[in-house]
Amino acid sequence: MGGAEMMLARMVENLDPTRYRNVVISLRGEGTLGPRIRASGAALYDLGMSGMGQAVSAVRRLKAILRDEQVDVVQGWMYHGNVIAGIAGKRMSGLPVAWGLHASFLDPKQVPFVTTLLARRIGPLVPFLADHVISCSEAARQLHAGWGYPKDRMSVIPNGFDLTAFQPDPAARRALRLELELPEDAVVVGHVGRYHPQKDYETLMRAVARVRASRPDTHFVFIGKGVEWENSELANRVTACGERDNVHLLGPRSDIQMLHPAWDFFWLGSAFGEAFPLVVGEAMACEVPCVATDVGDSAELIGDTGKIAPPQDPGALAEALLALLGESASERAQRGRAARARIAENYAMSAILERYLDVYQRIMAA
Repeated sequence: MGGAEMMLARMVENLDPTRYRNVVISLRGEGTLGPRIRASGAALYDLGMSGMGQAVSAVRRLKAILRDEQVDVVQGWMYHGNVIAGIAGKRMSGLPVAWGLHASFLDPKQVPFVTTLLARRIGPLVPFLADHVISCSEAARQLHAGWGYPKDRMSVIPNGFDLTAFQPDPAARRALRLELELPEDAVVVGHVGRYHPQKDYETLMRAVARVRASRPDTHFVFIGKGVEWENSELANRVTACGERDNVHLLGPRSDIQMLHPAWDFFWLGSAFGEAFPLVVGEAMACEVPCVATDVGDSAELIGDTGKIAPPQDPGALAEALLALLGESASERAQRGRAARARIAENYAMSAILERYLDVYQRIMAA
């Protein structure tokens, strides 16, 4: 489960059920977010498309669902879903269709060849399969425009954040330190991201060692799939840096809303691929100053409330974090308040949803 899937679930949860009815259609399986989507009141369907060989049957079933559910507008979310939505929704059902873009870089070593080929080749098909294309970041928009996606049909709507779900919570701070058996005043830096080359744990661990050389009291908590001591590759990276005592690998967690308010600082050291990172905005909403690498729209998201470092540069990443660690408690608090204010002013979920709805109204009226 990535940020794009989480954003979809949160949009469904936050749309007013007295005004809108959501129908969520998965190409393959309900995933971990299925129960959450159902709990929101949305209808949830699985097309059972395990491979491209089932594409024709998936299109036929989607057309039937759109008819039976009396759908007014179709929003594709990822590349394969965009194409299926365009064929079944626009070409076969005559419905207005919007596509979604959520990637600012596709690493050929990590992304399946078919997905990369599809992403690069479907741009010229937009006039036939979609009325509009919504990108979650300017970086993603520029990437796809370079691949032939029509600029006049594209707009940027960033990810949104629920300021009620993500907010400061002193109790969360105490609970995490109690769980880790740390003093109440321990300085904790958080990170949320699966163990994957995109998240660049090699650079992160090297940066940890540099930070601890100057600030040995700092603790680092890492959350995500594969981020566990049982992961021998990651454990060896930590051990090689000599930081095992102050690095805490907690694996995947379902209580992210209680973890973000517990950090003193949050950092994201991604090497590539981020478009508009949800985890950074969530931490900012909790008044946590952030450090991120200059990937995707991270710099635009953070603004002057935190620090930006070049990717794959452990020295620069460490220096950015040390700059925040060196500030006084009042300066940190001021940064935190500014971070939450930036989210509230520019990326509140309610305002982001209105921008999506405005696109839908326009393509329905066209």
